[in-house]
Amino acid sequence: MDDQTWIGVKVKDELVSLCSFRITEWIGLVGRVATHKKYRNVGYATSTTSDAVKYMLQTCSDAIIFVRTDNPSAIQVYQKVGFKPYK
Repeated sequence: MDDQTWIGVKVKDELVSLCSFRITEWIGLVGRVATHKKYRNVGYATSTTSDAVKYMLQTCSDAIIFVRTDNPSAIQVYQKVGFKPYK
């Protein structure tokens, strides 16, 4: 299973937040996570990322995400979901 899956949040028929992920033979990988500026700090990115991780961990034992160190708001979301820094 190596297809990319998307989870999104719609508000009044407008897609306002999304998270993509893929499951390989041995690991789950979170791809893109984005929320429209107007809808940030409401919990949508946390919700979509959390749902993606829960789904992935039903199939594989680990999930990973890559994030830039100069993106503190993304790092905060990923830590809320349970990711820990790895160096």
